[in-house]
Amino acid sequence: MTKPAKILLIAPLSTLSRKLPILIPMGLLSIGGFLRKHGLEVKAYNASFISSDFPGDTIINVKNILKNYSPDILGLGFPTDALQSAIDIARTAKEVDKQITTIVGGIHPTAMPEQTLINPYFDYLVHGEGEITFVELIESIHNKSDLVNVKGIAFKKNGRINVTEARPEITNLDDIPYDNRDLLIDIANYPKTALGQIHTSRGCNHSCAYCSSPIIWKKKIRYRSVKNVLEEIIYLYSKYRIRDYNFADDNFTLDPKRVQAICNEILDKGLKIRWQCCARADIHRQFDLAVLKLMRRAGCQNLCIGFESGSQAILDHAERGINIAETETLMKMVKNAGIKLHADFIIGLPGENKTTLNQTFKMMKNIWEKTRATMSVAIFKPYPGTTAFEQKESPDYKKLHNQFKEIFTYAETCNIKSLSSNARFLKNRIAKAINSPKELKSLFAKTIKAWTSKND
Repeated sequence: MTKPAKILLIAPLSTLSRKLPILIPMGLLSIGGFLRKHGLEVKAYNASFISSDFPGDTIINVKNILKNYSPDILGLGFPTDALQSAIDIARTAKEVDKQITTIVGGIHPTAMPEQTLINPYFDYLVHGEGEITFVELIESIHNKSDLVNVKGIAFKKNGRINVTEARPEITNLDDIPYDNRDLLIDIANYPKTALGQIHTSRGCNHSCAYCSSPIIWKKKIRYRSVKNVLEEIIYLYSKYRIRDYNFADDNFTLDPKRVQAICNEILDKGLKIRWQCCARADIHRQFDLAVLKLMRRAGCQNLCIGFESGSQAILDHAERGINIAETETLMKMVKNAGIKLHADFIIGLPGENKTTLNQTFKMMKNIWEKTRATMSVAIFKPYPGTTAFEQKESPDYKKLHNQFKEIFTYAETCNIKSLSSNARFLKNRIAKAINSPKELKSLFAKTIKAWTSKND
């Protein structure tokens, strides 16, 4: 390219974001780092994160960023729940500068390329893994070459939408730069815990009916080298003084030997860090207590387990491959290793009814009694491209409303009881709420209500 393009990457506002921890848009940052590696000027913005520089109105923030940065290309990466925000942002970009080229990608565009690109504010689409494709697409646009030769894209021509063949996966993930957090426009406002998010692999070899991971990663798993992962930890440790990390892989614990290698490297290098990761509810089949204790020595504080449901019928229908009868062994192992448990649940999965919700509620109570775990609960949403979406089954939400509410209330009570005894967490929450009498009052009211409730 004779004239490098200026690129702005935006993660649109997700309807789920306000209920989730603050995260950095790792997928966009990975693409941004790769673009910069190829000589392009890039900035990134997460519309779901409210900061002092960008206090809340997505469209106003986007307008200001577009005017100040003046990009040639706008890249939007999003799941289904952020589709409307992506449309609003793309429309705003065209209003600010009709010459801006908009490229979309991510889970929803990959699952539904034709239906997505029919939107008049979207110019091009990247489906599947985005790094190499994005670079080649920009080069083709700049050189006005035939787009049909670019794998992994969709484009409009003569009133039709053309989708090219899928691009093969990147074989060496170590080729993708990890020094990408500085691409965030408002990086100074992010908490260190958000910047410590790391992906050590891509994909998962399981086939859960509701999961969107296979849409991008095709039910395959690829790993970064242990050496490369440790380099990123040390980079973040030194540059941003990060001590808390989140290994955000779909399944960080799939390979016990690799987990042990990472843990041993952390210990050998004397890194005093804290970290958490996610695991399936059958981790005990591959991990013994010694490996979990090694994880604890290497800094593992929390293990997030996807229990999802207390109903075996629901789990079987969702193709989870999990046996509820084995969860007692799992909980005992995690507790004996000295690792804190976080339990994930999804309610409203296909086949859900009063009986299955009662079974989930019973499991939550058992987990709390045995482990004092924190919990998160999500209402199932069928995403395009998943098996569950094709099934088009949904429970009667009106009839189940009271049970849904009871489960959410119980989880919140458990979380307050578990976390309010953690001095560091409590200090951070009070510090966050101290400038708002309303928030401070709400925090104390919820804490008192939780401790006086009878959820044991």
